[in-house]
Amino acid sequence: MAVIGLALVILLAEWKLEWRGRDALVFTFLNVGQGDSILIETPDGSRVLIDGGPGDAVLTELAEVSGYLTRNIDYVMVTHADSDHFEGVFEVANYYDPKAYYINIPAGSKKELEEWWKEESTGFTAGDVLTLGEVEIEALWPAIPDGEEAVQFEEDRNLSSIVVRVAYKDFCGILTGDAPVEVEEQLALEYAEALDCELLKVGHHGSSGSSSIEFLETVTPDVAVISVGAENRYGHPSAEVLERLKSVGTDILRTDEEGRMEIWTDGEHMYW
Repeated sequence: MAVIGLALVILLAEWKLEWRGRDALVFTFLNVGQGDSILIETPDGSRVLIDGGPGDAVLTELAEVSGYLTRNIDYVMVTHADSDHFEGVFEVANYYDPKAYYINIPAGSKKELEEWWKEESTGFTAGDVLTLGEVEIEALWPAIPDGEEAVQFEEDRNLSSIVVRVAYKDFCGILTGDAPVEVEEQLALEYAEALDCELLKVGHHGSSGSSSIEFLETVTPDVAVISVGAENRYGHPSAEVLERLKSVGTDILRTDEEGRMEIWTDGEHMYW
């Protein structure tokens, strides 16, 4: 029976590749509750996990996406040191064998994360690029200031959230972690047209402190994904943010309504 199960897993993986094309860039927004976790699979076979959500829900999600025998995650990135983004990464580290971990500025985080960060990971700040075949994952933020401002910057974990632009041929997507409006303003000034992308991972689970109308009008995404837990105590996503997204003509997808979601592109068109 184990052999039959393994064969079915392999056949399913092959079928998915044929269906969406072997040159596909795939984003899977994992359903981890009130938190973030995104699996990116590139055409060259690389697998990148951005955030691990709270608890260990990420393990079940990854197993259901990739099969229980698949243990390869090449890179792990933690956008910032909030538990709803990093807790699951410890579980991933126990079951997978990533080549590298990326996280910035653990100041004010839990001691276990600070110790792990010092031993296991490297930084990923504005201008850094992870190149995986034809796919580029570029850090747009944080751009770390000097002097006294740097201390304040480190103390606000959302302000230090990694924001990346994922580009493949004519496609791009913006993944914002928990970046607030202050960061969005800087990104719009610094990058302008480069932010005009088809896909947006909405900042801070749809909080009203992110996704300003100015930022959304700069990105003009075709699809916006909100990673959020059902009936969460924060009231996410904000009704105000939902209205802003609708006003720019964006299709809204939510993990609390849709569960796990897969979005893929051949570099020209996007499918979901």
